[in-house]
Amino acid sequence: MVPRCGGIVIIFQCWMTSASLVDLRRFLEVYQPLQPVVGEIAQFRVVLDANIAIADLLFKYKNPEVKQTAIEECIKSSAMPVYAPLWLNQEMIESAIPKVATRKSIAGSVLQELWLGYKEQIIWDDSFSTPQASAKSGVDVKDTPYVDLALHISALGVLSRDKDIERLGGTRLEMNFVLAVRKYARATSYHATIKVGGVTTGAVAIGGVSISGSKLTERIKHKIFKNLHYGMRQT
Repeated sequence: MVPRCGGIVIIFQCWMTSASLVDLRRFLEVYQPLQPVVGEIAQFRVVLDANIAIADLLFKYKNPEVKQTAIEECIKSSAMPVYAPLWLNQEMIESAIPKVATRKSIAGSVLQELWLGYKEQIIWDDSFSTPQASAKSGVDVKDTPYVDLALHISALGVLSRDKDIERLGGTRLEMNFVLAVRKYARATSYHATIKVGGVTTGAVAIGGVSISGSKLTERIKHKIFKNLHYGMRQT
């Protein structure tokens, strides 16, 4: 017997991608009795520094066939919300992009266009729009908005290559952290199951019809998700 909650139980199989974490979160919001059983799906809130942002743009420029960077995948999976002060946009437009464009002999307009799309994924905060003087000597004051925002929103840290982040009292996170979050998002989506009553099943049950996950065709999978999304919109 397949356990049910509200007449619908979805057991997510290995054909899910990391982006499916968003659907899983929404599903659990609708079917709240399952939340204590499934457990919490972690989120890692971070702040983005200009040196990591420009590196991501450069990667996108050099690898146009890659649909998304590791950071973008983590954002879309909902595993890693990325925040930034308005100062980041100014620093990118006035400094980071022009410098990299000149150094790499790339048209600045190309990187600016990439930035326009990229920054739409960021959660912007207008609390720290300009750098503030620091009592600590020998540090780059341009990093203060990132550290101040990270502390303000209780983020895990700042994605940055700049060691001044730590000198200013912040926590610096490098790309290996992003890769770890991406691995978590993929693994959680890949292996995620909904456990009800201590029983883990390997099936999908919608409207009382149970189908073995291993026997699902692509057409059936698409229909299942279409029905799930429709049901969630109607709730």
